[in-house]
Amino acid sequence: MPSSPFGHPHALSGCYATWYISKKADELAGTSGFAPDEADDISQELTLHLLERWSSFDDAKGKVTTFIANLVDAKVVDLVRSRQCLHCDYQRNEALTEDAEFGLLDGIRGQPEVSDFERIDLRIDCDDVLAGLPDDLRELAGLLKQMTLTEAARHLGVATTTLSYRLSKLRRHFAAAGFGHDDNFDEFDDEENE
Repeated sequence: MPSSPFGHPHALSGCYATWYISKKADELAGTSGFAPDEADDISQELTLHLLERWSSFDDAKGKVTTFIANLVDAKVVDLVRSRQCLHCDYQRNEALTEDAEFGLLDGIRGQPEVSDFERIDLRIDCDDVLAGLPDDLRELAGLLKQMTLTEAARHLGVATTTLSYRLSKLRRHFAAAGFGHDDNFDEFDDEENE
């Protein structure tokens, strides 16, 4: 086994490892989240990776150039993945609002902070709307506080589509009371598709 990955001749360079690492570093610099001036840093990481893994090379199993290329390519993939993970936030697709920047959100759901009095008022208003609902919609509202629509449908023994229809009626009632929005909140037909 050669003592070092360096010094193996290549048609375009005196050392295949140096040439291949430099080529890959130049390809990565300025792309995949790397700054254009990071070629030297990328090259150093690739070289270190190659040196750390060189002891596992067995010339009976393959060529030196293939081993070097595979190790470097694998490290390039790792570098790109780790760099892209640092730059992506799948939760946020737009800039933070001023409220978020100044810490005025509750930190749990990204909702504006509300005082205890506002919460109490909202609770009273919601209780008033719920009290005026037909029994089936009041029961649905109670179930949806604790379970998903599908779980509620199973619990009630009705189709999910039937419960979806009831949920749209429930939303219209809340919209009519001034909570949320619904274009058709004036129409409350009691027909269901069961």
